Amino acid sequence: MTRAIAIDFTKMHGLGNDFIVVDCRQGIPAPPGEMARIMCPRRTAVGADGLIAICPSGRAAIRMRIFNADGSEAEMCGNGIRCAALYAAGLGITDAADFDIETKAGLRHVWLLGADRVSADMGMCAVSPAESLAVDGFGAVEVMAASTGNPHCVTFVDDVAAAPVDTLGPRLERHARWPEGANVEFVATAGPGRLDVRVWERGVGETDACGTGACAAALAAATAGRGSIPCEVRLPGGTLAIDRSPSGSLLLTGPVAIVYQATYHLQHET
Repeated sequence: MTRAIAIDFTKMHGLGNDFIVVDCRQGIPAPPGEMARIMCPRRTAVGADGLIAICPSGRAAIRMRIFNADGSEAEMCGNGIRCAALYAAGLGITDAADFDIETKAGLRHVWLLGADRVSADMGMCAVSPAESLAVDGFGAVEVMAASTGNPHCVTFVDDVAAAPVDTLGPRLERHARWPEGANVEFVATAGPGRLDVRVWERGVGETDACGTGACAAALAAATAGRGSIPCEVRLPGGTLAIDRSPSGSLLLTGPVAIVYQATYHLQHET
């Protein structure tokens, strides 16, 4: 049996990394993975890189659940959490200029820096030494594994414009090194304190920007002696700033925007 569910949503983005944001504080209108799979396709639905469910939390102002376009749930999303922060402030859930958001990766603190700019503490991120992976069609590929709340694979290139993002990206995403899949960053040093990055996101494909990916790229570059922190990370959709907090966690700062609000009539099989 099929029934129509009216889902009110807000379309938001951070540097073109776009999300469908649904207020689920009074209950989830449909399984969020299903909402993501049905609503995220471009041209035939709303179109987005992922769906954010805003849920109640007993530990923070809100709880954010983030779902990739394929319906899989991610642990963390840098641009997503910054969108969630602006959304929460817009709903009046909190009137504070800074507050905590609960995520699958733990509590994260956010700061509203104006009407369209948000900073987020991404936690204590980690990176492993360089290793060589055998990849079908590419031979040995040198990568660095990083964790910024979700798994990342960083590989350095001379020119991101010429990087094989759409061919090597999916192979590294699904490599046995990461049983649950990884986000893949192609990184080039663009000058002192500046990196150029393209990202192949797990469960999505190439995106205009990726906040956790920018953090992974900055941390890997600093560890490998190819960059430093603080730095600017230039992505196809724009620039994100990466810095360190006094405790050593990474801080991610950049613009976010509300695009529009609408209602989607989802056909749900019961």
